[in-house]
Amino acid sequence: MVRATVYLAHVEDFSAVDRQYAQCFTGAVKPARVAFGGNAIPKGALVEIDAIALA
Repeated sequence: MVRATVYLAHVEDFSAVDRQYAQCFTGAVKPARVAFGGNAIPKGALVEIDAIALA
């Protein structure tokens, strides 16, 4: 993955998402990331991630 946009229903959840992100991407270079809080995500989801990846 080269870039991720993270949408959070509650900006207060950022540190929990950040910990999970760090566990998933352990290399020296992490994917670029931007995060937005205060979003109304469909179906009551707390987090939505839009990612760009290379095969």
